[in-house]
Amino acid sequence: MRQKQILSILLIAAGLLSAAIGCEPFQDADKANDIEGLRAEITILSETYKTDGEGLTLMLTDVNKGTMIDKPVTGLTMPVDNILPGIYNLSVYGPTKDAEGRDIYLNGEHINYPIIEDNKKIEVE
Repeated sequence: MRQKQILSILLIAAGLLSAAIGCEPFQDADKANDIEGLRAEITILSETYKTDGEGLTLMLTDVNKGTMIDKPVTGLTMPVDNILPGIYNLSVYGPTKDAEGRDIYLNGEHINYPIIEDNKKIEVE
C-alpha cells in the first residue's frame, strides 16, 4: 500500500514538472522577433506592345500559404510593400491600350519566384 502511495506521488510530481516545463516556452512568446515585411519593385516589360500599364492588375500569391496581394498597376514600375518572405507566383494581367490606343490584353508571370530579400527588383514580361 505504501509503495502505491509513493508511486502515485512520484507520478503526480512528474506530471506537474512536465506541465511546468511544457508551459515555459510560452512565457517567452512575447519576446519573439516580428517578421519584417519586404519591399519589392516590380517592372512590367512588354517588347511587343508599348503600354503605360493602365488597367492591368498585379497579383502575388504565396505558394506555401496561399495568401495573395492583389493591386491595380499604377505604372510600369511600382513598389509593393509588406511582402512576407517566401516563394511566390507573380502575375500581371488585364486589358489595357497600346501606344496607338488599340485595346489589348496582356498576361505575364513568374512561377515559384523566391522573394527573400528586401528591395528586390523583379521584371515581369
